[in-house]
Amino acid sequence: MDAIRAVDPATPVMDSLTLERKKRGFFTIMGNPLADTLKALAEAGTAAVGANFSITSADMVDLAQAALAAVSVPVVVQPNAGQPQMTAQGMRYAQDPSEFARDLAPLAGLGVASRGVAALGGCCGTDPRFISALRARLERPA
Repeated sequence: MDAIRAVDPATPVMDSLTLERKKRGFFTIMGNPLADTLKALAEAGTAAVGANFSITSADMVDLAQAALAAVSVPVVVQPNAGQPQMTAQGMRYAQDPSEFARDLAPLAGLGVASRGVAALGGCCGTDPRFISALRARLERPA
C-alpha cells in the first residue's frame, strides 16, 4: 500500500488475503487472526478488504460475516470452487457452479452498499460457468 500511495495517494487500495479456517476462526497463513488483520489494514487506509483462494464458498460465507463485523470498509470475497484435489491429470476442484452460486448469493444482501459485501467473485477452479451461475442466482433469487 505504501508504494502505491507514494506514486498516487488518491488511488484506492484493496487488500485481499489468503486465510485458513481453524477451530478458533479464520487466520492468515502466518497465524494472524482475521479481525485483527483486517482492522490493521483498515486503520492503514485500505479502501476495501477481502479474501480469496484457499477456502470454499461455504467457508467464505462465515468469513464474510466475521469480516463485516470487524471492519467498516467494504468487503470482497472470492472463494475457490471447492477444496483442491490433486489428481493424475492435475489439480481438480469438485464444486458445482450452482452450489457456488447458492453459497455466495446471500452475501450480496449483507451490510449496506457503502459497507457490506462490495464484490463477489471466484478464485482457483472457477471459470465463466461459476460467475454466470452467481449472476443468474442474484438476478433470480431462489
